[in-house]
Amino acid sequence: MLSRARTSTAARVLVALVLVALGVTACGDDGPTLTKTQFTKRAEAQCSHIPKARDALSAAQQATGAEVASHVADAAAQLRRFGSAIGDLNAPDALASSADKLADAAQKYADDLEELGKTTKAGQSFEDAQRAHPKVVQKLNELIIDIDQLTIKLDLLDCLVA
Repeated sequence: MLSRARTSTAARVLVALVLVALGVTACGDDGPTLTKTQFTKRAEAQCSHIPKARDALSAAQQATGAEVASHVADAAAQLRRFGSAIGDLNAPDALASSADKLADAAQKYADDLEELGKTTKAGQSFEDAQRAHPKVVQKLNELIIDIDQLTIKLDLLDCLVA
C-alpha cells in the first residue's frame, strides 16, 4: 500500500501527464501554418466534393423512397469530406476562424441534409420530404447562405462555381 505522500505525488504526476496530453491534443500537430496562397490552393482542391454532392442531390430529385435517402447520404458524405478537409488545413491566423466556421457549417449542413433524406418514406420523393419538414429546409437554406458567405470571405471562388 502506498503512503499518503507517495499517493499524493503519484496523483500530481498523473494529473500533470493528463494535462500535458490534453495540451498536445488541443494544439494538434498540423505542421506549419499555411500562407493565404497555400491555404487557398489546398482548400480549392477540396471543391471537387461539391459537384459530387450536387450530382447525388440531382439523383435524389429523380428517386423515391429509400433511393432518396441513399442519394442524400452520398451527398452528405461528400459535404462531410469537404468540411473535414477544410477543417484539417492549418489556415493562416487571419483566415482560421472563417475556415473553422466553414468546416463546421459544411458538417452541420451534411448532418441535417442526411436526416432530412432519412425521413423519406416509401413512394415519397425528396420534394415530398422537404415539404413535410419546412423547418429543416429553412435551417438548410440558412446554412447554405452562411457557407456561401464564408466561401467568399475565404476567397474560395472556385468552390462557388464547382
